[in-house]
Amino acid sequence: FLLTVAFAKGLVVLGLLVMMRAGLVSFGQGLYYGLGAYTAGLATNFLGVTDAIALVVLGGLVSAVAGYVLGFIMARYREIFFAMLSLALSMILYGILVRSAALGSTDGFNLPPPHFFGFAVDGQTGRLLIYALTIITAAGTAIVLHRFVNSPAGVIGEAILTNEIRVEYLGTSVTGVLHLTYVIGATTAGLGGALIAIAAGHIDPDLAYWTTSGEFVFVAI
Repeated sequence: FLLTVAFAKGLVVLGLLVMMRAGLVSFGQGLYYGLGAYTAGLATNFLGVTDAIALVVLGGLVSAVAGYVLGFIMARYREIFFAMLSLALSMILYGILVRSAALGSTDGFNLPPPHFFGFAVDGQTGRLLIYALTIITAAGTAIVLHRFVNSPAGVIGEAILTNEIRVEYLGTSVTGVLHLTYVIGATTAGLGGALIAIAAGHIDPDLAYWTTSGEFVFVAI
């Protein structure tokens, strides 16, 4: 279980590291971390989706869509302004969750044991399968992000950190690259949140709290 949690949170940090390479230090990754976890919880309890793989995909997808929408705003800010705005957005989600009695308010709610390819697996075998799913997801994401940081967009991200104005003069859209980078960070955070929800079997608003986001930043550093 400890390794499952470590690799799930490591997914969030991977995306944050890609963002930091482009100069975006986010203190609001808890927004997408919590969003991914609550997506998995709501899909299980209200939509009847019990397959673990489907829940992880849904968590990542919802966070990616939210990151894409908010990215139009976030990609226009830099440094402390970006950090504080990302923190504010995360705390908005936290406030909504705390005040929502239907979602358990501060106590959150439990998730039933997930299924794998239609089969209910509980006990030690279930925990091992969740661990295997987390390892595969983390390793696959690491491979994809390794390719990304060596791609033109990834290299441009480092150039933006060095001299943003010169990158614009060379004909590249800085806002577009930062928007893509922000969506990547949101997606990995959503994947990690969904995995945490499945592994722990419980979710609560603290997943979106500012201390959770700060923890990711400290790990990344």
